Parts: sequence; structure tokens; C-alpha cells
Amino acid sequence: MNRFRLLAHSLWNSKWSQLAARLKLTVKRTGLVAFHGVGIGSGAWYWRGAAQIRYPVTVSGSILTHEQENQNLPLNVDLVGTPWTVHEGMDWNPSELNRGTHLEKLNLHYMLYLLKLRPQAAVQLMEDWALRVPPYLPAYWKDTWNSYSLSIRVTVWMDLLTTLPDAIESKSLRVINQSLAAQIRFLTGNMETDIGGNHLMKNIRALLRAGAYFMGSEADRWTSLAFKFLNHQLKEQILPDGMHFELSPSYHLQIFEDLLDIRRAVVIAALRTRCKIGLQAQVILHNLDNCLIKMGIVAQRMTHPDGMPSLFADGGLHMTASTKALLKKLIDLKVIKSKNMLDTIGPWRLQDAGYVGLSSENGLLVVDCGPVGARHLPAHGHGDALAIEWSILGRRVIVDSGVCEYHSGPRRAYSRSTAAHNTVTVNNVDQSEFWSAFRVGRRAHVAMEVWQPLKEGFNFQASHNGYKRLKGHPIHRRTIMASLKCIKVTDEVIGGAQQPVQSRLLLAPTARIKNITHAPTGGSRALIVVDKHPEDLHCSDSLQLELLSSAPIRSESAQWSPDFGVLQDTLMIIIEVGCAPCSATWSIEVT
Repeated sequence: MNRFRLLAHSLWNSKWSQLAARLKLTVKRTGLVAFHGVGIGSGAWYWRGAAQIRYPVTVSGSILTHEQENQNLPLNVDLVGTPWTVHEGMDWNPSELNRGTHLEKLNLHYMLYLLKLRPQAAVQLMEDWALRVPPYLPAYWKDTWNSYSLSIRVTVWMDLLTTLPDAIESKSLRVINQSLAAQIRFLTGNMETDIGGNHLMKNIRALLRAGAYFMGSEADRWTSLAFKFLNHQLKEQILPDGMHFELSPSYHLQIFEDLLDIRRAVVIAALRTRCKIGLQAQVILHNLDNCLIKMGIVAQRMTHPDGMPSLFADGGLHMTASTKALLKKLIDLKVIKSKNMLDTIGPWRLQDAGYVGLSSENGLLVVDCGPVGARHLPAHGHGDALAIEWSILGRRVIVDSGVCEYHSGPRRAYSRSTAAHNTVTVNNVDQSEFWSAFRVGRRAHVAMEVWQPLKEGFNFQASHNGYKRLKGHPIHRRTIMASLKCIKVTDEVIGGAQQPVQSRLLLAPTARIKNITHAPTGGSRALIVVDKHPEDLHCSDSLQLELLSSAPIRSESAQWSPDFGVLQDTLMIIIEVGCAPCSATWSIEVT
């Protein structure tokens, strides 16, 4: 693919405000590193006194309850698949983690592992970081003082400090609070408006938490700045149907948690009835609650019976809090009275996000029929137009491939590719043009043609033009008739020029193919057995399904990545639909 053309398409879909913000930040970062190197602008503000702290603290601890582990240093941690040991006096800027997107190093500086430590050990690490990680080192914006990393880190620090103020020596507390204030001051001038999306929401969360942790005119300015961003971001990022606009179920849950924490801080701001902040907060609180209720419904719909989210787009099963924990907090905060208000049993459609599904007490079918992502932020989108996920009788059967890593390379490219998803490839190319680690050139556009919800199922038909750039301008159309225990799918490729067409189904690691038989007419039959997961106490010993196809089928070894850095061996079924133009019908039914 021509890199210049890909870049042109990416820029065309970006906002001018994004591009201007990126240019401004790039110039600023380069200048600050250069000035720091000659002793100018070295960050003397870093040790400027912190704003007065608000004791007793009104926003206390993490928004969600964490099991107290009380471990000691050194502590062995997992940095998205990379084992690491953290200890006081360690190298906070290890060169071996300077690779790709710096995701492992970012996770080191998120400092989420502090929640596993006994209080004194956590304080030691916070003070150590404050004293030994100055701003404006070369490439500081990639990890140590990256605004996203900073936003997570300061939130973790405040979570801990608001539950342990009496257990911290005054000298250590002064150092940590000075660093906290300095990091927030830095954040106010480095909001991630060039990226937006979940990054900017993390920035807003950090500002509001700091506004509730500190007090005085400076803290009020942080709150006011956060409100200015929050009003706009709620309208932009939360779609009318309640889905987060990046269209990743995992990131949807992350934003859900962010907004729950933001709500706590907004409630505190709303109590300041004699100032402008209090009036603003009361309006925002109403909008927040409306968003949270709709997001709760989406979270329910996109969660499988195992309690974990759908893996469409970027994400992982354990990269966020569970849907159950988030909905419980929604009830605890009295945003809703009971989980029954979020009932999602039966067929459903998220019209704005582009997902349809069928939910039951122990099953979930989801079809992706939306765009690759937000137009100006497709970074977490995949080539999964018209792909499916399916859980039956409490267990996953057809799974999305997941994401192993974010570093640009073969694994990242495969996880985003159409060939990794449960949909159709034409000539084995991608529906959308994915390049680098997070960029997209030309994109597939999906057109919904039929949506007919039924009592215990639905009829669905949609098509996309992602392959129209190929010879003969092929269009993929998928028709699905779904019920609780059976799906029947017809895949058509209209147009084309004899390109090979394949449809894929990635099985869960607990599934195995008992046998495949081929009919003289060209059709095929396979028996699929899904074994009980060792930790699953609710399912029967095994589940058997029958796959019938009008076209030849075969299986090959594949891998599933339920979380970053995790790869599990499994099988992929490939249906040889034919050469475009062509069509095939296949079905899977519980026997």
C-alpha cells in the first residue's frame, strides 16, 4: 500500500483541531526537552507548594472496591505480558522497555500495582517516583510524563492517599502532594486534544479528582477546566444509543468506570452552591446520569454469560472492571434502583454504534454492523464488519480473535485484519486499510438492509463496500436468521472478478471438531464439541453443535488472545465460499 496515500486518507478523516493540537504539542515537547538540556525551563515549578489539601477528604478511595493484598517490596508485576520487578530505588526509565508504543513502560508508570502493596510500601514507591522522575527528560511524553499515563497514576495516588492520610509521615506526604500538584499543573497544559477519546476522558477524570482532593482557587480552576471539556466530551463520546464512540466493548467499560468516578467528584462540586462551579456541576450531574444509565444497558448487552465483555475491536477480557461490579456501583450511587432497570433479554440493536444481538440468560449472539470506529479516532477499530461472536448455554463458542499487543508488527497487523475475524475475506485482503499500529486509510462502510426482531431471535441483512476498491467492485452481503440455539447465515459476494472468497469462524479454545464430512454435491458437515471449562461450575459436561455448509469447509490451527500478552491455541473453521461473484449458506445448531 502506498504510505503517502494511506496518510492522506487518515488525515482527511481527522479533525483540523486534532492536527493543530498535535503540531502545537510536538513543537512544545521538542522545545521543552531542548531547554531542559541547557538548564532553562528545567521544571523549577515542580516543587512549588501544593494547594491546600481537603481534609477530611470527600472523595475517598477507588470508585470500585479492590481486595487488599498488602504485599511487600520487591513486587513482581505483569506489564501487559512482560514480567517485571518493582522496588524502591529502581530504574524508572529502563531502556529495555523503550520499544514500539512503549505500552509496557506506560504500564510501569500507571502504577496500578500500588493497590497490591501494603500502605508503607506504596508510599515508598510514590515518594521515590516523585523525587527521581523529573519532567522534560528526552521523549518524556511517551511514557514517564505521558498525559494518559499521568492521569492514571495521579488517580491511583489519590485513591491511596485518601484512605491512608494518618499512616503517612508528614515529610513523605508533603513530597507526594507537591508532586501530585505539579503533575496536575502539567496536565492542564498538556491535555490530549490531539488524540481525544478515552485519553481525554482520563485527563478529565484526573483533573476532577484533583479538584476534589485539593482546595482553593487553583483546585477550582482545575475543576472548571475539566467541566469545560466534560460538557463537550459527553456529547461527542457517548452516542445516543449509549455506546462509547470508539466502539470497543472493553473501552466502553473503561469509560463507564471513568464516568462513575467523575460523577463522585461532580457531586462534591455540586455542593459548592455559592459559586459558579456548583451551578455547572448540577447541570452536568443530570447529563452524566442519563449517559450512565444508557451505558449500563450497553454494558449488559455486550457482556457474555461468563461475565466478560465482547472482544470486538481492541480490548481484553480483564483490561477493565467487570460489568457486574460497574452495575453494582451504579445502584450503590442510586443512579438506578435495581439491575432490572437495565433488562436486555431478547433481540436488540444499537443503531448508532452499529451492533445487533440476541441476549438470553445464558447466551449471547453479537453482530458487528457498524463503522470501523469514530471517524476521527479509528485507532482501536478492526476489520470486523459483519463479524459475529456467539456464546451458547453459558460458554463461548465462536470468539473474536482479541489483541495480543499494540506494537506495530505482524501480531498487531493480524489482530486488526479481516482474516482474524468471523466474517468474509475477498482475495484475502482487509475490508479497511490498516497501517502502522493505530492508523486506518480507506474504510468499509456498512449499510443495514433488514432488521426484524422476533420473539426469540431476529432476521438481519447488511452489506459493506470495503472490497469495492478491488477489480469488479465486489460487495459483501450477509444475511442471518438467529434463534437462541441456531444461526443460519448466507454470505454473498456481489460483483468481483473471480477473487477467492472465504468465510471464517474462530472457535473458543474449549471447542474441538469431532469430524468433518464432505458431500458429493460440495457441501460439508462438521460436529463441534465444546468442553466444559475447568473453572465453570454452571455448565453441563459438554455441548455438541452441528455445522452444515453448502460449501466445502476445513479447519486450521489458530490462536486466541483473550488479554494482552496472552495467546491460546485453538481452531479456525474456513468455509470456501467460491470465486467472486458467489454465495454460500451455512448454519450452526445445538444438537
